[in-house]
Amino acid sequence: EVLIFDHIIDNHFMQHLEMKDGGVTFVRVDADTVDKLVEKDDQAESVLSEDQQNEVKELFTKTVSSAGASVSLRPMSPEDQPVVITRPEQMRRMREMQSIQGAAFGDLPDFINVVVNTNHELVADKLINTEDEAQREEVAKYLFNLAQLHQGMLKGEELEVFVKKSLSFLK
Repeated sequence: EVLIFDHIIDNHFMQHLEMKDGGVTFVRVDADTVDKLVEKDDQAESVLSEDQQNEVKELFTKTVSSAGASVSLRPMSPEDQPVVITRPEQMRRMREMQSIQGAAFGDLPDFINVVVNTNHELVADKLINTEDEAQREEVAKYLFNLAQLHQGMLKGEELEVFVKKSLSFLK
């Protein structure tokens, strides 16, 4: 079920319900990829070999290192996004509690997880089958920026650079 909690007290209310009734847990719809939020019996297999997966993970780890993110690879549906950004539920709750109570413990870092869909055609075509390392890095950065844009995280100068790059593709 999907519930809308949009009041400042809702975070406390959720925790109270979870503690009171041990069988209830609340998770944001963007806390993880859809295949992990809704457990399914069938598990997708990656179309990439283990070496190719290591190559993709290394490429994205270099790309997102400045954002303080972790990278994970997941075989999802080919129709899903090539790169998805998620935020761990517990970290988000702690940040919300901190913002309500004030910065008594210092600022908690904003932790994100970059999930790469190993079954998406762009990952195989543009990252694995391309020999030019500079082009591969550019595509990885572009896919990461798309995921940031989707989460509303791309702002300021980064957004301006992304828009210019997008416009250059149309020329």
